[in-house]
Amino acid sequence: MATPVEITYTWTVDTELPVISTLAVSGDKGCNPTIVAPVFTGLDNCDGVFTPNVASAGPTHTGCAYTQTWAANYTDACGNHALEVTITYTWTQDTEDPTITCPPDVEVYADEGEVFATNVDLGTPVTGDNCGVATVTNNAPESYPIGVTTVTWTVTDICGNETTCEQTVTVLPQAQYELEVAVYLQGPYAGSGVMNTNLNNDVDNHVPLSQPFGGSPWGYAGTENVPSLDADVVDWMLVELRTNETTMAFRKAGLLYNDGTLKVSFDGMVTDATPYYVVLYARNHMPVMSQNTITIPSTGVELDMTQLANAYGENSLILLESGSRDAGVYGMIAGEVIPDGQLRYSGATNDRGPILAKILALGGVNINSVVNHGYWSEDVNMNDQLKYNGAGNDRGYILGNLTTLLGSPLLTGIYYSEVPGYYSIPVLKSQLSNEGPVDIYLAGSQEGVRVVVSTSELIETGVVDNIQFTLAWNADDTDVEAMLSGFASDYGLQPQGEPVVINGISYQVFASATATYLPSMWNEGEEQTVLSFATDQGIQIADRLWIADNGFTSQNNGMYYISVWGTDVTGQITSVAVSIDEPDQAMMIRTYPNPVSDGKLYIQVSGSSQERNLDIRVMDVRGNLVMNQPWTVSGTVTRVIDLTKLPQGAYMLNISGEQVNYHKKIILLSVN
Repeated sequence: MATPVEITYTWTVDTELPVISTLAVSGDKGCNPTIVAPVFTGLDNCDGVFTPNVASAGPTHTGCAYTQTWAANYTDACGNHALEVTITYTWTQDTEDPTITCPPDVEVYADEGEVFATNVDLGTPVTGDNCGVATVTNNAPESYPIGVTTVTWTVTDICGNETTCEQTVTVLPQAQYELEVAVYLQGPYAGSGVMNTNLNNDVDNHVPLSQPFGGSPWGYAGTENVPSLDADVVDWMLVELRTNETTMAFRKAGLLYNDGTLKVSFDGMVTDATPYYVVLYARNHMPVMSQNTITIPSTGVELDMTQLANAYGENSLILLESGSRDAGVYGMIAGEVIPDGQLRYSGATNDRGPILAKILALGGVNINSVVNHGYWSEDVNMNDQLKYNGAGNDRGYILGNLTTLLGSPLLTGIYYSEVPGYYSIPVLKSQLSNEGPVDIYLAGSQEGVRVVVSTSELIETGVVDNIQFTLAWNADDTDVEAMLSGFASDYGLQPQGEPVVINGISYQVFASATATYLPSMWNEGEEQTVLSFATDQGIQIADRLWIADNGFTSQNNGMYYISVWGTDVTGQITSVAVSIDEPDQAMMIRTYPNPVSDGKLYIQVSGSSQERNLDIRVMDVRGNLVMNQPWTVSGTVTRVIDLTKLPQGAYMLNISGEQVNYHKKIILLSVN
């Protein structure tokens, strides 16, 4: 009988999942905590108590915000997987102190009839923190006694880190020696005794908190500032007291309000009995001075500068509201973009060019571009917008005011400030640097006479916004005068009044009124004809006509000037030798300096493709020959003529040769 064989199987039946538990709770741990990993325990129906497998990702952070997650897992012997249990802690890690910059110190006057000040506007500090600011507080009292009170500002970040700064509030006794001026600015004047505050509103607070007159020409180093601006502030103004018409004594800056009120205290500077002239300065407006002196007593005084009778000079304010010249409401004259005491629409240092130049610099692409939002002197009407063309443009004030103040429509008119000592006298163009790339000269041919400009460097997508010059000829030359009566210009050039005759010489000033686009590429050496006269005697007449640069042009704003996009590109007044056969390929003759101050006259000839024999002649005003020298030229050459033996005065230079006839008036100054 076989031996029995016995087989025994054992196994575990377990379909129950292990259970993981923890006493920890996910959540935020606050600021700078000590993080302790959560403890997980486990229990299984078969395995009994077990230790879960714990994995942790982190900590990770974005800035100051930290996070860490722990995940507990377990699989029993039967492959049952416990449900994963996760715990996530978040916290803020921040041991860095916040930053704070206090508002400027404040100086105020005591409340009327009191020895303290209330409702003092402290301003707002500038704060910052790497994780976030929680609170900003100060220990300011409800009232401030006369003297100095220190206010401590405290900034606290979200983790409790603190930083402090201090601000002082100085309370002065009730304002003394206060000058209260009633004055309007023409630019922002909106009518009915109110000015706009477009530069100071909730969106565009461009008016600075500190006085802006530190630059030229004012050079004022005062520290006037405010923590914030009232909504009805128009801009800052500078007030100057003079002991006589030209001697400055004191200056203070103050805020102009939209109702025309300007208050400045000269406490500690003036005395009750001393009389002063009052001069008012404003950005982009002509200054004005009081007609008479006033004294400023300790109790204060008022000055009404909205009336023409109270202003120094005869024409120092502009009429704003209807009325005769002795009535109505007047204001300071807008348009002095360049603060030099002169209001100009055309010529060197004119006030309209910078408007176009600023528009281009700020991203404008053409003369119709409009640029908004900024504190610019070019914003003549102070409406927070730069505009060269169209309704409400800024340049219109300049020309309109010149027409009104001078009683003339001439573009070359200049209004000079009537405040003594505020403007300088212009000089001759030949006495300036003349470093621009665009020269001007006359070119004669059998078809007529042209006024030509030529550039020595590439100018791309240019706009000529201003060009002016003066043509001169002998007054008894009827052929020239007849030719000048008919002209053509693609650059908007117009004669400025009738010809003027001085010492036997006739002068005619030409100037442009509107901007004109140049060719997209104005290449080096290329000519642009800006003015032309048709005549079959062009070759002969060009000899008897010249572009003037003398006392007349200086005194009448007739100096040669040209600007592109509002930027001065003025070069030399040169002359072109007349060539009968090849008028378009004429050689160039340049003489400098003029006037001659050291007795040395330089003559430069360029563009001569062949050798030429020339004669240099110098004649006095009576036509007497005082110098005659031969000269052989080819290519580009320069010669120095010694005039030291000649007496000072006016001379005529003539350079002649085959197909060449050049002349120019030379002024010789005393060598000593």
